[in-house]
Parts: sequence; C-alpha cells; structure tokens
Amino acid sequence: MRVKRLSEVSHSFLPVFSLDVQNPGNRLATGGNDNRVKIWDVGVLVSEEKEKKESGGSLSIGNSSLDQSESSPALLAVLCNHSAPVNVVRWSPDGRYLASGGDDRCVLVFYYSTSSLGNRAFGESEGNSIESWCLGAMLRGHESNVTDLCWSPNGAFLVSCSLDNSVFVWDVTKRSRVAKLEGHLGFVKGVSWDPINKFIATASDDHTVMLWRTDDWSLEQRISGPFEKSGDNMFFRRLSWSPDGQLLAVPAAHQGKFHVATLLSRNSQFEASHSLVGHRQAVVVSRFAPGMYGIPQSKEGKKIDKMQEGKNGVLEDLDKAFSLCALGSLDCGVSIWASVSPRPLTVIKNLFQQAVHDVCWMADGLGVLACSGDGEVVAISFLSSEIGQPLPNTICPQRTPSASHSLLIPQNPHHLVAGENSRDGSRLSLPSASNAGQSSVSDTVAELESAKRAQKVSLGKDGRKRIAPQFLGAGGMQHSQAPP
Repeated sequence: MRVKRLSEVSHSFLPVFSLDVQNPGNRLATGGNDNRVKIWDVGVLVSEEKEKKESGGSLSIGNSSLDQSESSPALLAVLCNHSAPVNVVRWSPDGRYLASGGDDRCVLVFYYSTSSLGNRAFGESEGNSIESWCLGAMLRGHESNVTDLCWSPNGAFLVSCSLDNSVFVWDVTKRSRVAKLEGHLGFVKGVSWDPINKFIATASDDHTVMLWRTDDWSLEQRISGPFEKSGDNMFFRRLSWSPDGQLLAVPAAHQGKFHVATLLSRNSQFEASHSLVGHRQAVVVSRFAPGMYGIPQSKEGKKIDKMQEGKNGVLEDLDKAFSLCALGSLDCGVSIWASVSPRPLTVIKNLFQQAVHDVCWMADGLGVLACSGDGEVVAISFLSSEIGQPLPNTICPQRTPSASHSLLIPQNPHHLVAGENSRDGSRLSLPSASNAGQSSVSDTVAELESAKRAQKVSLGKDGRKRIAPQFLGAGGMQHSQAPP
C-alpha cells in the first residue's frame, strides 16, 4: 500500500466536498467550497507526485499562501457555473457527462466540447485550461442545498437529494423532472441508484434509509434499526450499492456503542447482514469499487495468499468473487473492506486533519482517492496481492458504450433485470422514459441534419451581411463529442 498526498489538487485551500474518477477515462473531478468544479488528469497527478517524492520535494501543501493549482499541468478545466459551494460531482456511467450539485440549489450537467471558448464565465481569463467543458443542462427545483447525486445505470436519468427533505429524479435527455420522492422528515444527505435498476436508496437525518421503486417511484421499504442512534453532525450520509447489486453499504450506523457502516443484503429483504466496525467516529461515506475481485494467481496458476495475515485469514472464501468497499469517517480516516471478510483489509488513521467528505475508486480498481474538509486530496494505491485482482468483464454491463455512441446500453431497463430472479416475476419499466435511450439516436440525427442546412444571409441597411441565428433544438447535449 502506498499513500500519496496530491498537493496539486486544491480549491484555494478551502474544503473539498466531493471527488469522482471518470470510468472509462482518466479524469478526476473535484468540487469545493470555492464554488468551482475542477477536472484533473489523474495520470499527470500521479507522475508529478512521484517525481516530487523522488526528488525529495514535499508532498504537502505547506505554509504557502498562494494556490498554485491554477497553473498545474494536471488541471484540465475549471467550471465556474455554480454560485455557491459545490457539494457533489459525479461522472455519468459512460464518462461522457459530468453532473454537479451545490448550495445554489442547482444540478448542472457538463459535456466535453471542442470549442476553445470552453466554460469560462463572462469576463474571466482563459488561464491554463487545456480542455473545454460546456454546460449542457441546468436542473432547478430544489428549495435548498443539493447534497448528493447519482446516475441511473443507463445514464439517461439522474437522481438528486437535498436539505429540503426531497429527492428528485431527472430525465437528462429531456432536461425535466420526472418524479419527486417525498417521505423523509429530515435532511436527505445520500442517494444511490441500484445497479440492477430496481431501487433508489436514500439516507436522511431522520435516521432512516428508504428504498424507492423505479417502476412507479413508490416507497418500497423504510429501514431505521441500525441508524436510530446516529447523530446529525455530519455533512453527508453517502451510501453505495455493490456492483452486483446484492449489498447496500450505508454509513452513519451504530452497533452498540460503536460507529459502523452497515451492509444491507438484498437476499435477506435488506436486513442488516454485517456491520463494518473500524472507525472511532461516525462513518459519512461508503463507496464500492465498480467491479468484482478475485484472489490473484501466480504464473504457475497457484493462488497467492498474501492477503491472508496471521493465524486468522483475512478472507473467508478464497474461491468466491467479492467486492470491495471504501469508507470515510469523521475520525479523518479511511478503511477498505472485502465483502467476504468480517475484518477490514486496511484502516488508515489520521489521514487528514479534518473529516473525510468523499471517497472514490481509481478506474483500474487498485486505488482509492479521498478528500477532506482541510482541503486536501489523498491517493491510496494497492497491489493486487493486498486487496485482490480486479476481474475482467465484471464491471456492470451498463458501463459498456453502444456502437452508436449515444446513450449507454442496455438502453431498455428490462435488460438490466433479465438475469435477476424477481420474487414476483415482474419486469422493470421506468415511467415516462421507456424510449429515452432509443429516441436519442434519431433525435441526434435530426439535429445534425438541421445543422447542415444553409444559413440565411441578409443584407443590412449599412451594407453589411448578417447571418440569422439558427435554433438547433434543446437536445444539443446528446450529440456532444466523447472526451478523448
């Protein structure tokens, strides 16, 4: 294991509230208290920190009063559309779009553009931004701060939660709200979309977790037992589904006097199956890795058992594919857990000076990034012999882009539950958007054809030629070029 402090990543030394790594891709998005969303090149960040360490340079920010991040070669873009602190950033499943939410009550969706104008605010200098990311959608409706976001598995929908106690489901292709989920009696601070596409899970300060059905947006189940003793002194309650959809990791739980994250099992009607005990204070964020893992093998085909330590092995079932989950806590630490083990693979204490706000996994599955209220970002990298070998073709199928490069496949949510043994035998159907993925292709073609039409040129009184502006429709975000 190797821990590196990414000193290049900074939001004017203010708290960094969220981060997410593009998958597929190699970009890191961060959101902070400076009202900015920043996009970074992960490869450059890692190589720069490695060079600094080899040359004896410090990896910490130090006592400098100047923020050098704006001139960093790792900084790809700065998005300035929010007017208040940014609480959450999340890449779409195909890595093409970036969604963000903040204290300005807005949910914004950005897309990559070849335009050199990029996303600069009026009067703002270009700086050293390398890439151009444009605002594709501004989703308004929340009456208070947006605290968390999550994309649907097919990338057509976005769910947001807020301190107004509500949860909104957005149709990104139509830029409209399709559902308002009401039932929480306190601030909603975490949301996660089931990879099997059957439920949306939300966590609130009312000490409950709610599961909402995606076929009619009704409440399926309310869970309160493990969370009744949780406090309200945390910014977030970020919960996460395992990539196979069998487990839901929920922070801010208690087991006796211990602060834990609890695993709710789909097979047991979402009853608490395990408690992840390893932090001294409340757990505020959980994040599963995007794919499954297995025990690495040597060249001779023998399984490497370095993951077993001491008399009691870390893993209970070496032949079973498993998932990994990262936790972040108010105790400034991060821990890594395997779904087949009752004990953590590692617990890193005192990683920051203030509470952890968000964690995410690297695209290769062998590293974790974490951010904190002290404004720092830390990268934790592992060997496969330490946490397991990422298994090929185990990343959820919705991450595979379609040949048409429009929305992700499967475009029909029915495909996502084809292999699930539903108790009632019913099939999932998202309301108001059953053709969201299919219609995007034809809409894109129509818009491109419209753009090819000859522009109307008129002659003004002063003799100058004037080109009439041409409306290309509201779906411009759909045919955005995929980031390189």
